[in-house]
Amino acid sequence: MVVSVVAAVSTLPPLVAGLMLVWSDLQTSGEKFDGLGLALGGALLVPVAVVLLVLVLFWVRGGRVAFWTATAAAAVLALGLLWSGFSFPS
Repeated sequence: MVVSVVAAVSTLPPLVAGLMLVWSDLQTSGEKFDGLGLALGGALLVPVAVVLLVLVLFWVRGGRVAFWTATAAAAVLALGLLWSGFSFPS
């Protein structure tokens, strides 16, 4: 159970960064790369949604498969963000 809570908490930085990218892109229009923040934010939010969905399934139903799927998805998300040089947008 503790690992599942840690996995849920580990999704907060990409969740915040994705929401910031989407929000900042929706605040402006007419730029050369209009919509890029929306695409990049969505690319961050989709894996976060997958991890949180599987974690919710684990918390509601229990089971080993959901637990290990969520843990593995959170680890892949974290490693992917570290590999890509993840940083908060300014």
